[in-house]
Amino acid sequence: INIFRDPRWGRGQETYGEDPYLTSRLGCAFAKGLQGDGDYLTVAACAKHFAVHSGPEAIRHSFNAEANPKDLWETYLPAFEALVEEGVEAVMGAYNRVNGEPCCGSPTLMKDYLRGKWVFKFHFVSDCWAIRDFHENHKVTANSTESAALALNTGCDVNHGFTYEYILDALREEYGYTRFYEYDPEEDEEYGERVEGMYYGDGTRRAENMRHGMRGGYGRRGGSRGGMRMLY
Repeated sequence: INIFRDPRWGRGQETYGEDPYLTSRLGCAFAKGLQGDGDYLTVAACAKHFAVHSGPEAIRHSFNAEANPKDLWETYLPAFEALVEEGVEAVMGAYNRVNGEPCCGSPTLMKDYLRGKWVFKFHFVSDCWAIRDFHENHKVTANSTESAALALNTGCDVNHGFTYEYILDALREEYGYTRFYEYDPEEDEEYGERVEGMYYGDGTRRAENMRHGMRGGYGRRGGSRGGMRMLY
């Protein structure tokens, strides 16, 4: 559901064009068609790439998209807001930065807008290797450990890549992250307790499970979780 403005971007043919309203309506219809309207999701739809992700393809891993508030709220965010309101199960962050903040570790996009203003309660996933970009390309962190901590602190549930191999290092080195389930809905406490037992029972098991960056997903409407296969 990205807005296609720059022909240098290599995925323009996958979008709905330049119209934010058209993009939001078609995006919502597509997500509903995937997820269904029953008690259980038929498949989890993912809205991507959040946000302002349509810059030059060659520098997408280091590009800083500068968008003023008017353009951000009138052009680039409406489709994402609409899909969140319609109950899309996942949101994927973009590779680029927006106004200096990497999209998969952006307090403004993820905390203020997505989790805060829009009250998004489901899972956030990084684009492939986007968290590694924090230190390798954006230079906002010094290493993989700091990148993992930044993403976790900001609310990135799933790492599409391998940077979350450094989760335990981030915890040991006290980068400010206190618990894995900070962003889980309150009604999901039972699941959180079950998974904490799985991951926190012993360090080896936790490291093995978290190595893949997966924390599970929502399988049933209303908050309860179930097994879910991620499709990209």
